[in-house]
Amino acid sequence: PYYYKSPPPPSPSPPPPYYYKSPPPPVKYPPPPYYYKSPPPPEKYPPSPYYYKSPPPPIHHSLVVKVTGSVYCYRCYKWGYPIKSNDKKLFKGAVVKVTCNDGYKKIIAYGMTKSDGKYSITVKGYDYGKHGAPQCKVQLYASPKGSVCNIPTDLNDGKKGAKLHVKFKTYGLVVLQAMPFAYAPEKPYKTCEKPKPPVYYYKSPPPPAPTYYYKSPPPPTPSYYYKSPPPPVYYYKSPPPPPYYYKSP
Repeated sequence: PYYYKSPPPPSPSPPPPYYYKSPPPPVKYPPPPYYYKSPPPPEKYPPSPYYYKSPPPPIHHSLVVKVTGSVYCYRCYKWGYPIKSNDKKLFKGAVVKVTCNDGYKKIIAYGMTKSDGKYSITVKGYDYGKHGAPQCKVQLYASPKGSVCNIPTDLNDGKKGAKLHVKFKTYGLVVLQAMPFAYAPEKPYKTCEKPKPPVYYYKSPPPPAPTYYYKSPPPPTPSYYYKSPPPPVYYYKSPPPPPYYYKSP
């Protein structure tokens, strides 16, 4: 019988040694010559037809509208003569109402005074550019809760509604202002009562002092100067003439 015998495995032979070979340097060729080619002339086309385009409508920027003013409390309000009222203070917590007629609808806004008695109310949705300030008014709405100074006065039309005037206007803001308003108590504060003057008792003046007459002092005594008596008057007496005796011849 035949028996197959596989050949023995090949004996591993060592790999051949590796020797690095650097590549040859690149061959330097001269650059190809440059030939300028001018661009082709532009092709002539017929002008396109002109169609007019109207400018777009201006963009409407809505202005922010603010209403400002101040509210006072007149502690000594004179209902008969309001112009003579005094002792006022700035009123904190008073509510003010703004009404604007925007075409077929009314826009109403409310605001409250701060500690300095001033209010600033933003009227949202009012088209000021179309209607302006004449369509708005501002009025007193409510006094601070629990205040004795709670009766609205009609100072500057505060009860029925006052007109507004433009305080200033910028690109996106317009500020409208009203004249000052006022509340007053039903009865004036006790400090408003003037104290009664004391009873005046007339005291007659004292009798007038006697009229003073000035007495001038007597003239001074003249000084005495001694005067010697004058000398006696001297009369000259001539001697008598010698006697004359006649002698006859």
